[in-house]
Amino acid sequence: KKQLKLNDDINLLREHKYAVTIVNCIGKDDSKNITSFEVLGTAGDTNLGGEDFDNVLVNIVLNKIDSPENADKIRKDKKAMKRLKVACETTKKILSLSDKANICINEIIEGLDIIEIINRDEFEHECKPLFDKLIPSIEKAMKMAAEKKKDKKIQIDEIILVGGSTRIPKVKEIIKDYFPECKINDSINPDEAIAYGATVAAEKILHNKDDKIKNFSLLDITPISLGTDVKNNDLDPEIQKEGKLMDVIIRRGSKIPITKYKVYSTTYNDQEEMSIDIYEGERKYVKYNHLLTKTT
Repeated sequence: KKQLKLNDDINLLREHKYAVTIVNCIGKDDSKNITSFEVLGTAGDTNLGGEDFDNVLVNIVLNKIDSPENADKIRKDKKAMKRLKVACETTKKILSLSDKANICINEIIEGLDIIEIINRDEFEHECKPLFDKLIPSIEKAMKMAAEKKKDKKIQIDEIILVGGSTRIPKVKEIIKDYFPECKINDSINPDEAIAYGATVAAEKILHNKDDKIKNFSLLDITPISLGTDVKNNDLDPEIQKEGKLMDVIIRRGSKIPITKYKVYSTTYNDQEEMSIDIYEGERKYVKYNHLLTKTT
């Protein structure tokens, strides 16, 4: 079975809060209790996660305050904003179960109480820009999986929802509409799934003594390309302004563990040492990618 894992956490893709992973079950032997999985594709969005939905609710509440001056005072008061965000996170969870929710905060700033009713329709309307980001990441992961399998179309058999924000009804609705014939598996607690998977992976790496863990294997891939910076020798001054180039060593989608070698030369004659900076990302210039570490 190929499974589509949707998670709004940052654990699988360091740059992404919301991530999509396509996994293929490549071997299952019930008599020996052996199961092997292969990651076919991953994609994600840095600006799509639980906190982003909380911030939408924060803005809804602040926009309902009659006095713009009071709204500005709340925005500038760190303690008040913290209380408001906590209340909005609770409200988001209630709206996943109910059509409306109350937000009540006593004395959020001196002389001001917040008592508001938020409707699910209002929340979903304001979250539309976030919901619109769901499908592009899925399509990107599907494309990556198709390229890996050299198949124009990947058939998804099951979808596993992972991460607290997948409890939002609209999220499930969008995914179900995109995969109308696909089973959505919500039997796993989405808040615990990432921690559970990390525990299994840690046991496999460190001990590998449990029989179930011994017979489980996962062929993972690098979700983001890894490389180092090299000199930009372009003669165009405008391109020179962009700075050093990203030279990819391990390409996105490569199976791990993996070892790659590349030979680099120094910039100047008689140079005795050089700095090797490791970046992750898909951009041409390193300044647009994420610096992982510096070595000398």
